[in-house]
Amino acid sequence: MKRKLLAFLLFGLFAVTSAIAQNKTITGRVVGADDGLPLPGVSVRVKGGTAGTTTGAEGNYSLNVPSTASVLTFTYIGYVSQEISIGSRSRVDVRLVTDAKLLSEVVVVGYGAQSRALSTQSTSSVSAESFKNVPIISPQQILQGQAAGVNMVNSSGVLGSASQITIRGGSSLTAGGQPLYVIDGVPLNTGNYTQGQGGGSGLNPLLNINANDIESMTVLKDASAAAIYGSRGSNGVILIKTKSGANNSATKINVDYFNGTSEPTDILKYMNADQWRTFRRDFLQANNTAVPAYPTTSFDWTDAVLRTGKMNNFNASASGGNDKTRFYLGGTFADESGYTIGNDLERLSGRFNFNHNISEKVRVGLNYNLARVNSDRIGAENSTYAPLTSSYLQLPYVMPYDANGNFRNTGFIQNVIGLEATGFNKLNSTRNTGNAYAEVDIISGLTFKTDWGIDNALFDEKYREVDVFTPGGYGYISRRSDNKWLTSNTLNYNKIIGQNHSVSGL
Repeated sequence: MKRKLLAFLLFGLFAVTSAIAQNKTITGRVVGADDGLPLPGVSVRVKGGTAGTTTGAEGNYSLNVPSTASVLTFTYIGYVSQEISIGSRSRVDVRLVTDAKLLSEVVVVGYGAQSRALSTQSTSSVSAESFKNVPIISPQQILQGQAAGVNMVNSSGVLGSASQITIRGGSSLTAGGQPLYVIDGVPLNTGNYTQGQGGGSGLNPLLNINANDIESMTVLKDASAAAIYGSRGSNGVILIKTKSGANNSATKINVDYFNGTSEPTDILKYMNADQWRTFRRDFLQANNTAVPAYPTTSFDWTDAVLRTGKMNNFNASASGGNDKTRFYLGGTFADESGYTIGNDLERLSGRFNFNHNISEKVRVGLNYNLARVNSDRIGAENSTYAPLTSSYLQLPYVMPYDANGNFRNTGFIQNVIGLEATGFNKLNSTRNTGNAYAEVDIISGLTFKTDWGIDNALFDEKYREVDVFTPGGYGYISRRSDNKWLTSNTLNYNKIIGQNHSVSGL
């Protein structure tokens, strides 16, 4: 028996020792190669694995890695990524080199484009490569985690509702904090054209833009970058540049499709009807209060309003050009249903971009987008019209139907199952945006540009409640249109002197 016990203890000790030997800790410090200063926030990951961390304020890091790990990758915005072999070392120090290619990139600002190295404005740019092959419905999702100083919060669980975006924090206690959106030089109207029945919110204005049509998004954060837009750019400006094809390239056709599902997480668990009646009886008896005769029925409201959300997205595009002309043609169809009843969205849009060089000094172009968005809604999450909120507030013995199978009026806490089955709450929009421009190089460095743009939107809203919920029934039809025309004429001077100086004016 003693021999068996000793053998068991030795085996356990060996197993623990082996388990400990499977991992080791790597520490180190990351600094810039040009100045030797520590780099905070550098991503440190095991190549081909899931272990990772970031450097602290002094550039130090500590990472627990498997014994099989052989290479660490170090990545940081503005610096060239490095892969370092671990070997038998327990400390790996790294010096990251500045990415010269990144500094030579051209960034779009409010009044034109500049080399990143020469730009003094505070901007953040996200290119199409950053979100390639990523399932995105709204272009605002592109900025999530990609642009420093940009905070985005979903204002509602209703599909297609506008997100709240703040750039470098709020700038007003009373006025709105939304930034100005500019698409190919045309400022986009972001008005909320809805009656808001049941707490519903307006449609996201960027739903009309297909994320696959976007070439880059640039966030203008400071006053100098957004100065040309005046007070409209006081909360920052988001410039969206769409694709336009490439010169001297064969026609390229892209077709892609993705789908997915969504499920709610961390759903609250409530007492069922039997548990509630027992709890209520014990509570009243403990307080010497008579126990009324509660209904013996039972209904799971939360389960009734939940479902599996589904998403389908189809995109197709064609682009190309010769030595003088570039074109891009794209279209998309998206169909999405949320994980609660009465939350559906459809979008159909098409885009055509055309650019032509008449001569070496004269250029013209056209950008046009047409979109149709159909939204079927039931209510925002902070009202009794919302499926989940209503299901949490309903008592578990309350039934949505009467003895004859007809929907019941459940009072202040809405019978959302009946509302969804018998009524409707739809908000549809048709929107066309675009611009036509001409550019002329007057002399070297001096360019004149004239731009004409449109933003025409038509909103149809329909709402109906049957008389079982509202005596006599209730409903309305609302149609609103918003037509904006824009014209701008600019004279831009940009001259590079030597290698380190430039002169620009507008």
